[in-house]
Amino acid sequence: MYSQYLSDPEIKALTDDAALVRHMLRVEVALAQVQARLGIIPADSAREISEKLTAFEPDPANLTAGTLKNGIPTIPLLALAKQHLSPEAADHLHWGATSQDIMDTATVLIIRETSAVMDGRLKALITNLRTLAEKHRQTPTVARTRTQQAVPITFGQKVDQWYQPLERHRQRLAELRPRLLIVQLGGAGGDLSALGERGTEVARDLARELDLGYVGTWHSQRDSIVEWGSWLALVAGSLGKMAGDILQLSQTEVGEVQERSAGGGSSTMPHKNNPVLSEAIVALARYAGQLNAGLFPALFHQQERDGAAWILEWLSLPPLMIASGTALRHALTISREIRIDPAAMQRNLDKLNGLIYSERASFILAERVSRRDAKELVERACALVRTEGIHLKEALSRVAPDIRVDWATVLESGNTAGLQ
Repeated sequence: MYSQYLSDPEIKALTDDAALVRHMLRVEVALAQVQARLGIIPADSAREISEKLTAFEPDPANLTAGTLKNGIPTIPLLALAKQHLSPEAADHLHWGATSQDIMDTATVLIIRETSAVMDGRLKALITNLRTLAEKHRQTPTVARTRTQQAVPITFGQKVDQWYQPLERHRQRLAELRPRLLIVQLGGAGGDLSALGERGTEVARDLARELDLGYVGTWHSQRDSIVEWGSWLALVAGSLGKMAGDILQLSQTEVGEVQERSAGGGSSTMPHKNNPVLSEAIVALARYAGQLNAGLFPALFHQQERDGAAWILEWLSLPPLMIASGTALRHALTISREIRIDPAAMQRNLDKLNGLIYSERASFILAERVSRRDAKELVERACALVRTEGIHLKEALSRVAPDIRVDWATVLESGNTAGLQ
């Protein structure tokens, strides 16, 4: 029911149990191929492992009982895989590795695929938002601070605040990838003891086989995994800011934007056009933040392996990737379909009878009198606007009749909204 609204089929397919199993088998095959080339296991065993396991597609449901028994899916997966191998090939499967090596490396492969999709979506979203910003670089609108009208700006400036963090997130991802996309191969205690002097050589070759980096064993060093989770939460959070702005700007009383021409409807109110994608993005951003908070304690990884800390990653990472990916997909849709109403923006600019230009007026007067006096004059003028319902330009002329300023000209939005 929520598979399209609060989930993402593409990201889900990259991060579900079937994807993890597929990548675990891929790592086992790559390990066998590398070890055969180095003469550590027989070539015939590696060939059989590659042929049989590449075509092997076990149902993750068949690993449920074994995972419950062993607290990890690697053991039941190996048991199923060995049923498809000769005794000799089965003996050489998983040679010198430990369960965490396979699961961690498989997780990294999932992250590589997922991050590529996320980066592509970010790039497209940034392009769309930059285009929107440039289109409205000269469209005056209201800056709102602490929910109140503040000063005139352009709508292009508002959209700048939406895409600029996303540009930094792409930079962060590029910086993170070399730390994150690394192979895991350490054996039982992290020192590759079962492979003897060939251990590091095998690990480096496995990294090359899988097109990953190698930095040594990181069984208990979970900082890059947590950093990936934080990056996902940052992306979702920035999208939540954009969506939150759209929710406020699309309120009936504001009416400056419409999320889509055909938004969410109502069961009883035919006139409704609810910004349902923005609502979902805000909810997903909050959810991503909660998931990231749950992932953080995975850093507290005791000794050389800590099952309790490691499980937090299994619980948090897949839904975190799905939440952020879903938010990105919805944001892309909005960026293509959002409707802007410049006339409504101008009406809102005019709503306060010029009070929105009070800062501008203060600095114009400060060129002629002290800043303290200028502030006092404008405060008196604002009081007149509120009590008598006149425009600020008339009020300024009354409180400062001896100061010759063409207020009608200098207080026009085109002179104060950062327009060039």
